[in-house]
Amino acid sequence: MQQIIIKILKNFVNLLKDIRSYYCFPKAYIAYRGIFRDFKEAQASSPNRKSQTYSDEIVEKNTQSIFTTQITNMEYPFFFWLHTLLSKNQHYRVFDFGGGYGGHYFHYAAATHTNPQWIVCELPHKVEVANEVLKEEIKGKNLFFTSDISASHQCNILVSSGAFQYIEDLLGMLKNLLGGGQEYVLLTRLPMQTTKPTFVSLQNVHNSFFTPYHIFNKAEFIQHFINLGYELVDMWDDPFDSITLPFHRDIDIHFCGFYFRLRTAKEGKI
Repeated sequence: MQQIIIKILKNFVNLLKDIRSYYCFPKAYIAYRGIFRDFKEAQASSPNRKSQTYSDEIVEKNTQSIFTTQITNMEYPFFFWLHTLLSKNQHYRVFDFGGGYGGHYFHYAAATHTNPQWIVCELPHKVEVANEVLKEEIKGKNLFFTSDISASHQCNILVSSGAFQYIEDLLGMLKNLLGGGQEYVLLTRLPMQTTKPTFVSLQNVHNSFFTPYHIFNKAEFIQHFINLGYELVDMWDDPFDSITLPFHRDIDIHFCGFYFRLRTAKEGKI
């Protein structure tokens, strides 16, 4: 009887938390709300809020952290496999999809004292700002910025952190992104669950704007890469990020990283 009472009280407390989270969503710093069929339906549920963009001053301030921030615990599996591959062949080129202002490059180069060939793919305005703000820092380095996804075809290794969930047509994008037959794919900070098919939620980003956001079904996500000719080599949990959807606590959402290898890649035991 006592256990039943405890369970009822726990469910009631969680209900109160969900109600609060749901109604505080429009003013949250990072929050998620709702289960939707697609991006259009998620966007239609957005509270009325004018989207904001980062000023050049804020961007410049934020880019300074990429030179000082150490590799975090959640990044170690990602960088372990990347270093393993680059140690095997120093001429491998890295394509960093959604890589912001090159943070991963600077972290890796600082930790390994190397200058790998690295292309960051970002939105046009971010590429413009990166080339302007970082023009002194990238002199003499193998770091380049582009908005051309097909530039990935020149690279051997595709890396991406926390970006795929924002792509509306992920499968179509992957076919384009991996069209050059890149041998290796390293991904991290991706939201996964095993309860439902892949769905879309709505994210409040820094209390500035709202954006649709995929919550992937793990088996479906892995199958996308298998269908494209890859095999899963390694998978790890990212305990840093978390999502609790109000009124959907039955869905256990956790973040994962993945290492995929092209089945025809000739790379021995790596």
